[in-house]
Amino acid sequence: MARIWRNVGGTYTLLGQMSAPASSGLLRFEVSGTSLKRFLNGSQLLSVNDSALTTGTVGIRAAGGATIDTFTVI
Repeated sequence: MARIWRNVGGTYTLLGQMSAPASSGLLRFEVSGTSLKRFLNGSQLLSVNDSALTTGTVGIRAAGGATIDTFTVI
């Protein structure tokens, strides 16, 4: 399952979810302005817009033996 969450003050809000065609592969997450997109093996799985966050910090939360290779914030 591909999901995009927002965490504000420890409260998680599910912004969107979709079934993933595979349980492993290269995952990419892109954020530009209010647009958030999640890809698996180059194919877009999920896209949502969220304008609630205007300041703060960013991070990644992974589970299930996931390996994080590259994390870049510009």
